[in-house]
Amino acid sequence: MMSNCTTKRQQVRRRGFTLIEALASLMLVAIVLPFVVRGIALSARSASNQDRRATAAMLAQTQLEEVLLSEAWRFGDAEGGFDETYGNEAERYTWDLSVADWQTADFRELTLTVRWISGVDEEDVRLKTVVYAGL
Repeated sequence: MMSNCTTKRQQVRRRGFTLIEALASLMLVAIVLPFVVRGIALSARSASNQDRRATAAMLAQTQLEEVLLSEAWRFGDAEGGFDETYGNEAERYTWDLSVADWQTADFRELTLTVRWISGVDEEDVRLKTVVYAGL
C-alpha cells in the first residue's frame, strides 16, 4: 500500500511545472526575445533594400536602352525622373546620364546612374556601356 501512495505522489508532482521552472523559462524568453525581434527586423530591412536595388537596376537598364535607341546620348549629359508608367514606386527614383570620351575619339562611355533615398542615405545603381560615336 505504501508503494502505491508514493507512486501517486510522484505522478502528481510530474504533471506541472514548479514556480522556479516557470520563472526560469520566463527569464530565458525575456533574454532571447529582443535578439530574435532585432534579427527579424534586420532581415526585413535587408529584403526591402534588395528589392529597391533590383527595382533601380531594372529602371536603369530600361532608361539606358531608351537613351541608346533614341540616340539621346549624342546631346551629352542628361537627367530626369521616372513616372508611374514605370511602376508604382518609380517616382522615388531619379536618373542621370554622363557621356565621356572613351579610349579613342570614335567611342563614348555612357554611365547611367539611378538614385533613391533609403532612410537617411542616398543610394545608387550605375550601369556603363560604350557606344560607337561615328556616323
